[in-house]
This record gives sequence, C-alpha cells and structure tokens, in this order.
Amino acid sequence: MNAPQFEVAKEFRFEAAHSLPHLPEGHKCRRPHGHSYKVAVVCRGPLDERGFVVDYAEIAEAWKPLDEMLDHRDLNEVFAANRAGATTAENLAAFIYPRLARKLPTLYRIEVYETATTVVRYPVYPNEVAKEFRFEAAHRRKSTGRCGSP
Repeated sequence: MNAPQFEVAKEFRFEAAHSLPHLPEGHKCRRPHGHSYKVAVVCRGPLDERGFVVDYAEIAEAWKPLDEMLDHRDLNEVFAANRAGATTAENLAAFIYPRLARKLPTLYRIEVYETATTVVRYPVYPNEVAKEFRFEAAHRRKSTGRCGSP
C-alpha cells in the first residue's frame, strides 16, 4: 500500500521593483513600478521518520539566498545578471523553482503572488485538475422572515 501524500506550504514576502520594457508604449507595466510579492513554496510527499514532509525550517533556510537576491532589488538587474528573460511573474516563478529544487527534494510547486488577486503557479502538472469549491444554498423565505426548506 502506498503511503499517504501530504502537501505543505510556507509563504515568504519580498518587495521588488521592475519594468516590462517589451510591452507597448502606454502600458502601465512598461514603466518602473514595484510589488509586494508573496511566494508560496509548496512541498509534497509522504511523511518522513520525523512525521514531516519537510521541516518548515528547511524551507526557510533554502529561501534565504533568494530573499537576499530578490528583496528590495530591481528585478530587471537581477534577471539580466542571470539571463532570466523578462521580469514577468511567470518568469519569476521559473527563476525561483530550480534554485529551491536543488535544496528541497520534496518541492512540488512555487506560487508567485504579484498582487492580492493575481497568482502564477509553476509548474502545472498535466494530470492535475484545478478545483474550485463553492457552497451555494438555495432556500425560500417564508412570510415570517425565516428561512424555509429548499
């Protein structure tokens, strides 16, 4: 029987500036601007002898060099020095992933939040289906003002 799989995540935040000069004139992201990035480091696997997929302290230790490289930096300069392409959130996720994968054997995915409402997940696995769960309740309201049966 296969051991059950668990998924754990640790979030990190950093501030950085960038611009996307390849975008058309007038596009707001062409101009230099900054973000308060949030990165979720997601690991997956069975529990080890300690009862962990990975110790959160190990994730934090693996993140330290990236924090030094990215926090309060101009990502255009960082990416140019590392030949990493345009400073999109997608390329940022692809930039972070291999640097952590070398240190975290259970690394499954990186999630980069450029804003509170935008996220890039990398990598995305072909057999994985994203699910969104919503709870919807239908009910009728009786004249008493209380909910009745659906």
